[in-house]
Amino acid sequence: MDDLKRAAEAAHELGATRIRIFTFRRVADPAAIFDRVVEQLQRAIAIARQQDISLLVENEYDCNTATGEEIVQLLKAIPNKELMLNWDPCNCYEMGERPFPSVGNRLDHSRISHIHLKDAAGKEWRPIVRRDRLYWSIPCIEGNRIYRNSVSGDSL
Repeated sequence: MDDLKRAAEAAHELGATRIRIFTFRRVADPAAIFDRVVEQLQRAIAIARQQDISLLVENEYDCNTATGEEIVQLLKAIPNKELMLNWDPCNCYEMGERPFPSVGNRLDHSRISHIHLKDAAGKEWRPIVRRDRLYWSIPCIEGNRIYRNSVSGDSL
């Protein structure tokens, strides 16, 4: 947890209040270590509270909460809003899961602190401006409109 304390110090120095964290390198059976992950995150939350920072856990495809289903379960296991979500729907896609609408609609949207979007299919991002709003067209799966709405906040 010393790394987290150093990260908090750096965050304060930079004027940041949030730190993105992960749920350790993915193991063959993430469900087998789920309780251990929860335990470690509870420890991290206690340190974050002492350091006056917020933690944003990302659903990263090479970590133990890669899919939307896994992140939904994690947030249910840790209802404390001192742990927020850095939601990355493309990481769900990389794991073979369709992030919208089923998983995206099951998330507690009040726990989403940041949305991290990238093109999971390796295509280029294309900015679209409509009605003085910037959207991003992400041609990674069907339903690009859902992604654009997520970025603009219209769906959340």
